[in-house]
Amino acid sequence: MVYLKEKTSQFFFSRQYGYLVVVVYAIITFTGILYHEPWRDEAQAWLLGRDLSFTGLIREMGYDGSPMLWHLCLSILAKSGLPYFSMAFFNWALAVAAIVVFMRNSPFNPLTKTLFVFSYYLVYEYSVVARSYMLSVLLLFCLASIFRDRLKKPLLFGLLVALLVNTNTHNFLAAVAFGLIFLFDSWKKKKMNLSLKDWIALGIMLAGGIFALFTVSPPLDSWKPGLMNEFTWLASIDAISQAFIPTCTDN
Repeated sequence: MVYLKEKTSQFFFSRQYGYLVVVVYAIITFTGILYHEPWRDEAQAWLLGRDLSFTGLIREMGYDGSPMLWHLCLSILAKSGLPYFSMAFFNWALAVAAIVVFMRNSPFNPLTKTLFVFSYYLVYEYSVVARSYMLSVLLLFCLASIFRDRLKKPLLFGLLVALLVNTNTHNFLAAVAFGLIFLFDSWKKKKMNLSLKDWIALGIMLAGGIFALFTVSPPLDSWKPGLMNEFTWLASIDAISQAFIPTCTDN
């Protein structure tokens, strides 16, 4: 009995168990995308990427209210002649890649990893529904994986932050936090003697942030002109609660 427990414990902490989780996750989510009927916002992003040029996408993002990295990826797929389903397959590939990074590099125990991987958002909301969120998840996992080596790999870290800020507006604050931490640590540990790579990394992050803000700034003829929409704390609290405890209300 003790021998069996030891073998079971060794298996759960082995690479083979990680591979098994990834394979099961890939099968479940791929089955999901085969039966998923795309929502209107999924189709909208595909049509924008298919029909607009690069400059057209930049102009349109102010109306769409989102940075353009996801739309740019879809534009490459569509303009390469790939079918509509390629959007779902591309998002699924991002999801599987994100789980590989998470299972390989996260410090959690096997049970926590497994419960997280097979949670609602990763199994359906982000992997089956093709939006920009799984792109954000993959970039966040990659940033977390190299976070300890951010000062040793400044260019890679800066590029990932610049990409993250251009995925969706939800990650603006996360990207700013990563950038400020990098700046603070660089100045503190290197005693204000930043290398050329450090300055380039900071420039990449800053350029990515400026470009993201430029693309999401609504034009004057949009339904919400101005950089920021109206904000209320009650609406934010309600949005968070609905994400974890969804309810139906009759209005």
